[in-house]
Amino acid sequence: MATNRANQSNDMHKHKKRKLNPLLFWIPLYIAAIALVSVFWNMPMFPRRWSYILMAILVGILGVTYGLSHHKKIPQIPVRIFEVFMALIMVVVTVLMPVYKAKVSNVITEQPEEQTYIYMNLYVMADDYKAEHQDIFASTPSYPEKSDELEDLKQYLDATFITELTVEQENQRNALTEVKNVLDKQDLNVVDKESVLDSVAALYNNEGQVLIMNQSYTGMLDDVPEYENFAKDTRILYTVKLTDETAKIAVSDTSLTTEPFSIFIGGNDQEGDLSLIGRTDVNIVVTVNPQTHQIAIGSFPRDSFIPNPALGYSGDKLTHLGMQGLQNTLNGLSDLLSVNIENYILINFSTYQRIIDAIGGVDVDNPYAFGFWDNPNIWFEQGTIHLDGYNALLYVRERKTLPDGDFGRTMHQQIVLKAIINKLISPSIITKFDSLLTAIKGTFLTNLSDDAIYGLCQKQLDENISWNIVNYRVEGSMGESLCASSGSTPLSVVYPYQSQVQFISTVMNQVINGEIVTQQEMVAGSGMVIGGVAGTDYDTSYETEPVVNPTPVPEVNTPVEPVTPPVTQPPAEEVPVETPPIEQPPVEPTPEVPSEPQQPVDGTTTDTSVPAQ
Repeated sequence: MATNRANQSNDMHKHKKRKLNPLLFWIPLYIAAIALVSVFWNMPMFPRRWSYILMAILVGILGVTYGLSHHKKIPQIPVRIFEVFMALIMVVVTVLMPVYKAKVSNVITEQPEEQTYIYMNLYVMADDYKAEHQDIFASTPSYPEKSDELEDLKQYLDATFITELTVEQENQRNALTEVKNVLDKQDLNVVDKESVLDSVAALYNNEGQVLIMNQSYTGMLDDVPEYENFAKDTRILYTVKLTDETAKIAVSDTSLTTEPFSIFIGGNDQEGDLSLIGRTDVNIVVTVNPQTHQIAIGSFPRDSFIPNPALGYSGDKLTHLGMQGLQNTLNGLSDLLSVNIENYILINFSTYQRIIDAIGGVDVDNPYAFGFWDNPNIWFEQGTIHLDGYNALLYVRERKTLPDGDFGRTMHQQIVLKAIINKLISPSIITKFDSLLTAIKGTFLTNLSDDAIYGLCQKQLDENISWNIVNYRVEGSMGESLCASSGSTPLSVVYPYQSQVQFISTVMNQVINGEIVTQQEMVAGSGMVIGGVAGTDYDTSYETEPVVNPTPVPEVNTPVEPVTPPVTQPPAEEVPVETPPIEQPPVEPTPEVPSEPQQPVDGTTTDTSVPAQ
């Protein structure tokens, strides 16, 4: 009797155990599913309907597994394995999503510290340069360079300091005040000059021994043959670090999903840290209408001669506007195009190369074959070619071997930019996402908020938008002119064709107003001759001095050293690049901008559009 009761008790215990076992595996799966849905729901980059789809899928999985786990005729071991496997996947995804969201936010919001500072360097002539120019520096003592910056500066206590008081008056005075304080000498010998170039000339002529100059102006000296070796001819004696809160541009609250917006994409040919104060050698404006899915891209030569808002709207090189801060560049281009440009992305060539490598390279439709001037092994074939980061860098830098020089270079920048955009909105970017975030962290500046970028990503994922992209590049006639930022020395400039500027302005405003635009050949500037004598279709109403008769001025640009071992295109047979003949339209006043885009004009602009993804 006792034995029977014991057996019945064991049977009841086993029966209860069989009922509890399924829940021990199913409940963790249920909890993991709840956690996954909660986290996914709060991810700002995912469309809301994706959350509902995920919920439906998980409810289905939970229902099926619950039913199978309680079905007496179904083997339970495979069901248990499946439940454990699904629970682990859900846990991993739940943990990784916030991690990647944090990485994206850090990429956007983690700006390099250098953007809030101005570096005023104190330059002295290098001993080697003074030894080679004894006729100028024979009576000037040379001091050994010391490892301690302050001790090095103290050797020049009785030297003459050179400043300029036209463009950088406040920064010059603040830097000079700090030098006086650290030297504990308020009666320093100072000679003031009217412009940056005049102050540099005074250093070379030994009118003074220490030049105080904003570090961002050293790039401008590359355009002046007499001072193109400034970095080699001089050395930095001391650096004054000035706080410049005005350089910061407020974070844009522009919605990228509901209202049209314009964004400036700027870059320079330097590597290392970025700053909101400095030249921009790549100048591209992108206007986007997220409702009509239209994008218009306009690019401008770095030497475009346009009004400089910070210097009384006197004529200056576009690349020089950034030396008064990036906001000055945005203001200048906004005025030029009659388009409000509030957003920016600023990169340099280091960032550019890393982005392209991180997304696995880009495919571009190259309009004509050409090589790189300094390396005969680099050859870009006509047609569709694949570019890794290093070769893409060479592709957008080359201008000497191109039939239209610097204008062709701006076209190549647009070609690669479109390829990058198409790659970023393609499904293949998912597998490159982690490497892309790692590559670009801390390597670019932007005032776009993470919420704005997340919103645009969500819209793209939700609607799978096929963007219509049109792109145009402004050309012009080359010449020389006095520039507001350089003083009395004429510099090589490009007078942009106003008919083309107006054409791009019209297209961008059409995009903003919700009109559908199509890629067209842009009208030629009056009297345009690529590489020849300039025409007359440019505006000189903002010039500070009469323009020297425009003549082509060659530039020298040292090729960038490879960051990684170069991967070159296979050498091809030497085939001369044939430049298509360019029609010479008659010289006439600036043509009126047509209300509707004009028909193509042969020989002016290469159509580089690619089908939208």
